[in-house]
Amino acid sequence: MVVPPNILVPWVLHRATRPAPQHSKDRWVFLTENPSVAAAALRNIDGNVRLLCTVGTPSQTELDAVARLAATGWRVAVRADFDGAGLALVRAVLAAVPHAAVWRMTASDYIAGLHPAPFEPGVLDSGSLGGTPWAPLSPPPCVRPAGRPTKRP
Repeated sequence: MVVPPNILVPWVLHRATRPAPQHSKDRWVFLTENPSVAAAALRNIDGNVRLLCTVGTPSQTELDAVARLAATGWRVAVRADFDGAGLALVRAVLAAVPHAAVWRMTASDYIAGLHPAPFEPGVLDSGSLGGTPWAPLSPPPCVRPAGRPTKRP
C-alpha cells in the first residue's frame, strides 16, 4: 500500500509534533529542497520513507520543525542541489540540527551529477557557493573549475 505524502502548511507545521521513534534503526528522516528528489525517492523506495521536501529555501518555521523532530530522537539527513541556494540550505539545516547527516553531498556526488554539454543547467555563480562545513575541502574546489550547478535526484 502506498501512503500518500502529507503536505503541511506553515500554520500546521508551526504546531506539529512527532512522537519519538520506536526503533533505533528506523529513525531516519530525509530532507531535500528539490521536488524531483522527493519524487524519485517516493518512486524508487519500496515501503514507507520519511521524506521532507522544502521546495526551495526552508523558512524558519520549517527549520524549527526539523529541529523539534531531531530533539525527540529522529535522525535527520539533508540533501540539496549543488548550487548557492542548495548549499545554503544544507548549512541552515546543519545550524538548526548540528548532528544532522549530510546525504549525497560529497565532491564525488557533485561530479557524478554534472550534465554533459549541451544539457548543462546553466552557469554557476561560484561566488555564491559559501563553505561546506560537512566536507571542508569539497565540493567548492571541484565545483569552481566545472562552473556548473547540478540538480539531480
